[in-house]
Amino acid sequence: MLIEPGTASANVIASKGLDLIERGHLEASHFVDGYRGVAAYLCVWTPPEILRAGGYHPVLLKGRQKTSANGNKMCYRVHSVAELIDSAHYLEDLKMIALPDTCQSLLRTAKRVAEMRELRIFCIEEPCTQNDECLRKYVHQLGWLRDYVSDGMTAEEFDRRLVNTVALYSRMREMLMALRGTDIPSDVFYVLTAASTAAPPELVLPLLDLAASQYTGQPAKGPRIMLVGAPCWLDEWEVASMIEQAGASVGADLLCTSGRLSGTVHSQPGSSPFYNVAIEYFNRVPCLPIEPNTRFYEEMEKLIASAEIRGIVYMSPGGCSAYSAEKERLVLQSSVPVFTLDPDFFNATEEIRVASLRSFVTGL
Repeated sequence: MLIEPGTASANVIASKGLDLIERGHLEASHFVDGYRGVAAYLCVWTPPEILRAGGYHPVLLKGRQKTSANGNKMCYRVHSVAELIDSAHYLEDLKMIALPDTCQSLLRTAKRVAEMRELRIFCIEEPCTQNDECLRKYVHQLGWLRDYVSDGMTAEEFDRRLVNTVALYSRMREMLMALRGTDIPSDVFYVLTAASTAAPPELVLPLLDLAASQYTGQPAKGPRIMLVGAPCWLDEWEVASMIEQAGASVGADLLCTSGRLSGTVHSQPGSSPFYNVAIEYFNRVPCLPIEPNTRFYEEMEKLIASAEIRGIVYMSPGGCSAYSAEKERLVLQSSVPVFTLDPDFFNATEEIRVASLRSFVTGL
């Protein structure tokens, strides 16, 4: 935990946020209608709203990268699922896993966990292209997910719950987007973002209200950095803390754990609540390593311009050849300089890490 000493309110908000990340799911039964248990999910293509409307409390698995027993680097996504084996008390009341099927190692690990802990498992294929055929296929898959989690529930009851759930999650996202335009420290912002993917909205919203009452000024001066990639050795708030120590701030991100929002509302008047959820998630910015990924770079450049980004910090998880292979293309495609968090960076002391980032920031 690298939250820097600051105002008392910053430390209180960060402390409460970290507690929600670790323990917020334990309170889910008090808020989720027809509570069935916890559903762990991976990737932005699985709408947590559908899981909750079906009676499950959704928790985004993020984990950290680690070194496996044979000395190889283990992808953070595989590790986060493998953790479900290592600790019987990790995510108490876990009943289900929902994940993409794009990584065979991840899928094998998830199936092993599901068998060992007698969990339900649902796999979804990531949409590769924005066209009508891919949308149709994605909507069908979410329909199967809806049927899977709403077993024994009427369609009317599911839609009622979905409308209420969408309102809660939309409110959280709106408040987070508003906070990003204030003087909130970047590390505190990412603690709150992580809390919004782990704890019930009913517990997160009061904390966001507190943060909104405390941070009303303009964003900190200095170069604005965009985070791109996926979790690796450090949590996002730890990386954000070092960036601020280096004299910059995090002004935007396209991370797997932050939703990769496009900033555009895609709901269609007259459509069902379910279809509007499907449309919104279909239009999320695609995963960086997925093919084709031209739209990722198009959306990245739009965000660079709108958020006045001066540089990119690329969080590239080891053990994932797709993210490693994308590093060179990211450097070539980006209109701003790129700093990569590689193994040498993470193996260094915190002082050297901050100094490396400060050298990057100074040159922007």
